Amino acid sequence: MPRWTRLAVDVVAGYGRILSTTLHSASKAVLARVRGNEADEDDDDGEELTAEPMFSGVGVYARPLPAVKLADGTPLRPSGATEIVGMRFGDSFQPIAYRDLRVSSLLNPAEGEIGIGHYGGGFVALKMSSDDTGTEVTILAPKRNDDASIDVACALMLDPAQPAVALVNADGCALTMASGSTTLKNKDGTGWVSVDDGGVKVTGGEAFVNAQVITLYAPNGAGAAATKAHAFSMNADGDVSILHSSGAWFALKDDGIAMTSETQTALISLSGDGITIRASGNVVVEGNVLLGGAGGAAVLTVANLATYLTGIESKLTGPPTTPFAAAGPAIQATARTNAL
Repeated sequence: MPRWTRLAVDVVAGYGRILSTTLHSASKAVLARVRGNEADEDDDDGEELTAEPMFSGVGVYARPLPAVKLADGTPLRPSGATEIVGMRFGDSFQPIAYRDLRVSSLLNPAEGEIGIGHYGGGFVALKMSSDDTGTEVTILAPKRNDDASIDVACALMLDPAQPAVALVNADGCALTMASGSTTLKNKDGTGWVSVDDGGVKVTGGEAFVNAQVITLYAPNGAGAAATKAHAFSMNADGDVSILHSSGAWFALKDDGIAMTSETQTALISLSGDGITIRASGNVVVEGNVLLGGAGGAAVLTVANLATYLTGIESKLTGPPTTPFAAAGPAIQATARTNAL
């Protein structure tokens, strides 16, 4: 370039540094204190302008950290300044391009990568996916040590090539979605919940669920193909139920406990009113039944069982109304030498 052309360019454009910034009181626009035409960063004799507006794309903003001299730099606040290329408009020196090596030195972009970096080591990066079919996105928010090294960070990673999504906390907790599975884990991996096509898996030292109604359902098939299922249910009203796929169930309620056979034709219930046994078939008792406790006055044996049941028949309520009637199924009992 001819010398006169270089001189003309120097008059119209030039290099400089941003020493500090302020915000306009009303618009909150970033205003830069700019120094130009210095021999080096410690040269204080360069031209200085105090309130030059910093233009950028719509909705995009940046407010640089103040300049730090070489002698004042620390690992967390290294020396340096935001460098600019500016255009002269009368007495104004308008910044039109910027760079800050304090930020770029923390990054290591790949070919084709576009991103936003920050003084604290965090960044938003968009780069080609591993199969070149899309964009891989990474957001990193690190926590730096006093020497500026990084041991932990929060991160969000989106990888369309896998496909995979990962949200990781700095302490190790994570939510991942990959290969058809979603996993939520604690910081050391000892507790986790995994959901995939095979079902739901929960692992941990303690499983705690706080809900008004809890239901566990285990069908014999997926979706509409299921014809029966095991189930467990409990609610805030005090009801707990276990249902077998055969139809048998066991229930605990505030007023008692009950269990039935698979056809629900046989039932045993225990409540404050006593014990009820109902059956459409046989009632089998093995061993002697002690009445009145271990030291009771009567022992129910095979010999006197039918007579005893006939005596209490009238006290039973609910269907069937005459479970031990002569016309009904026979009552069988087998004696044992040891008492129950």
